[in-house]
Amino acid sequence: MIDASVIAKWYNNEALTDKALLVLQSFINGRIHLCAPEHLLYEVGNSIWKNKALSTADCMQAMNDLMEMDIEFTRLDPAMASKAMKLARDLSISYYDALYIQLSIDRHMTLLSADVKLISKARGNSNAMHLKDCQEQ
Repeated sequence: MIDASVIAKWYNNEALTDKALLVLQSFINGRIHLCAPEHLLYEVGNSIWKNKALSTADCMQAMNDLMEMDIEFTRLDPAMASKAMKLARDLSISYYDALYIQLSIDRHMTLLSADVKLISKARGNSNAMHLKDCQEQ
């Protein structure tokens, strides 16, 4: 399970980009499986378009490349929508973030994120790991 804060680092040079690229390499080499809620694409796209170091063509290619990767994107269904809404309310977090946590619960997967707030809210509800603690696979 991965969130947008990690994948955005594949395209934006920022803190922990080196760790995020290790995750990407492990995924490309088939050592790990990645899944995420489908809205990750919108979050990453929003992050990429703001990156002034990338041309419009680079941004377009980045999104095309991301969408062609074999990441398992999960569509929102009524059950997950309801459970995530309750989680968002219970934890006082955004609905977007609750969807990441809920999917990690439903799939029994560890949530990998670079978002400290999300990690702290996820702990106690699902397995969560900060990107800084990620080791090469």
